[in-house]
Amino acid sequence: MSAMKYSLFSIIALVVTSLAVAPALADMATDPMDLGTFGGASSFAYGVSDDGSVVVGDAYNSSGQDRPFRWTQATGMTDLGTFGGTEGNARNVSTDGNVVVGWAKNSTGTWRAFRWTQQTGMVDLGTLGGTANTWATSVSADGTTVVGRSPTSSNSAYHAFRWTQQTGMVDLGALGGIFRDAEAQDVSDDGSVVVGWSYDVPRSVFHAFRWTQATGMTDLGTFGGTFSVAFRVSADGSVVVGDSSPTGGLSNRHAFRWTQATGMTDLGTLGGTSSGARGISDDNNVLVGWSQITGDTALHAFRWTQETGLKDLNALLTDAGVNMSGITLTAAYSISANGQYIVGQGDFPGATQRAFLVCYDPDNGCVGLTTGELQTDSARRLSDNRRSMMIESRATANELLGMTQPMDKGNLVRAGAMFGSAMGYVAGQASLGGLTALGGLGYGQQDYAHVEQSNALTAAAALRYTFLEKARLHPYVELGGWATPEETMTFKRSYLNGSGSNSGSGSADASAFAGYGRGGLIWDATPSNRLVGYGEYGRQYLSVSSYVEASGAGYNNPFPAEVNGGLLWMNVARAGFSWTHDLGAMFNANGQTVPLSFTLAGAAAHSFDPRTGLRATLTGAGTVTTPSHEDTWGEFGARIAAQFTKNVSFGLDFSGSAGADPGGASFHGGAALAYAF
Repeated sequence: MSAMKYSLFSIIALVVTSLAVAPALADMATDPMDLGTFGGASSFAYGVSDDGSVVVGDAYNSSGQDRPFRWTQATGMTDLGTFGGTEGNARNVSTDGNVVVGWAKNSTGTWRAFRWTQQTGMVDLGTLGGTANTWATSVSADGTTVVGRSPTSSNSAYHAFRWTQQTGMVDLGALGGIFRDAEAQDVSDDGSVVVGWSYDVPRSVFHAFRWTQATGMTDLGTFGGTFSVAFRVSADGSVVVGDSSPTGGLSNRHAFRWTQATGMTDLGTLGGTSSGARGISDDNNVLVGWSQITGDTALHAFRWTQETGLKDLNALLTDAGVNMSGITLTAAYSISANGQYIVGQGDFPGATQRAFLVCYDPDNGCVGLTTGELQTDSARRLSDNRRSMMIESRATANELLGMTQPMDKGNLVRAGAMFGSAMGYVAGQASLGGLTALGGLGYGQQDYAHVEQSNALTAAAALRYTFLEKARLHPYVELGGWATPEETMTFKRSYLNGSGSNSGSGSADASAFAGYGRGGLIWDATPSNRLVGYGEYGRQYLSVSSYVEASGAGYNNPFPAEVNGGLLWMNVARAGFSWTHDLGAMFNANGQTVPLSFTLAGAAAHSFDPRTGLRATLTGAGTVTTPSHEDTWGEFGARIAAQFTKNVSFGLDFSGSAGADPGGASFHGGAALAYAF
């Protein structure tokens, strides 16, 4: 018995734990995003801004030319051009994403180092005096300091350089001795520390270096072999990462992390022969790169921390709830300053060697990445919800015009409230001969699917004329309408965001109005039963202002939408019925009998020739216009009333609508006290 109890409690604990952990896992990571190409076979991502919104690298076009790109959520991949040649490469980007550096060919086919901004375009940084190829490999956090490699005046050597607007290109030299050439690969946030490698002329021996103004170029050594390269330096310049060979040269190397205190630390591999570190977060705690896996059968991207060691990024994403089916991230080339966003190259279903962007942060969660397709889907759902609100808003008018009231003559006034929304109202009718005037006023708020209506004053009015009043079967006609001249509407939009989701909302001023014409038959089947059937045609309007969704601190909406306003409408045809039945005296109240009656009502409705689409500007999708759709739905209601005196009655009612998407189902309850005079 005790073993069974223990097993049962273990299962319950496991289920509860799984349910508790599942949402957190979904927020730890996003789906890797294939950034595409310019029509060619492959692309590479080498740099990323701090918030993950800007990625730079190179991508092939349909002519097989390698082109520098800058990618954003809003624009996708943008070709930065060249100096008149055919190819280029964007190698890194400032923290805010505004400054891009790399190299591009000029009209003679020579590579030239560049610095690019939106304002200046591609600017040639010059050389150290030579005329051969020049490369810019990285840029400081604020975009003011650029480093790379340039030929010296005689073209006999390549030296590392450091460039600023004030100094121009400054020669950092090489390590000396056999190390005649050098290349700078990265620079600290403030531009004071530069790292890279220096090498001999046959390019058989490479040594990583770290440079400062005070120390000059310092050799960081190797693990014992002939090869080491430094690819990245931390924000404060204290940590250097790259790869180095324990024995031999290039074919046998391991990722390293270097500090002044520890020297070069071997980070190992994912089971294969070689690995290389290519990125480091600002806090020095997260490294990314590539490694051969066991058997050297493939390359996989890795993520390293002091706590976890070297981990396969693909496995981490899978464990975080990301569907990695058909996806292999083969190399991580950079990580954002905050340690969340990783870029590199990977294989996707139907596409290999593609630049990717992914967010992974098990400690703080990901604000997310989205796509144009996901944003477009969210606009369609927003449009559907707005259309659904137009359909369901008839509920208030139905209450004011007495949808669930017995259809008879007489003079009365009602005061009541609706629940399922928060609406108070007064309504009534007055009759003279065959003519009956109906109407009412309601004020409050209503909550629809992803739409909130507040500060809404609704007025409704109708005129009904009944023919052949003394006959058991008598026709009638009715003209009416309703208006909400001023209200506030808050629209909610949700969108998938990697393996998690986000939502945005925005408020807009709005007004609504509608008119209809109806014709039908009233049949007094028995003294206690009245049946009504009718057909109706009308038009509904909704005028809504433009709005921008709230975003920033405190909002779970990293990609806000800008939604255009406009006038929406739909033509609506209805066929409906009602049945009122007098139940007679059903119970005693203070010694007297109280008559009861009930009314059942329903209608089938269809919209046609609508204009209900929206126009919105969305991250990654640009300007999206959603189509208008026709809808079919049903409306229903019921009321039971107790006649306490000749003049006073009390009623409870229930109404709503139901149908296919987007309408779904809505329900309203209400209570009203009526006085007949």
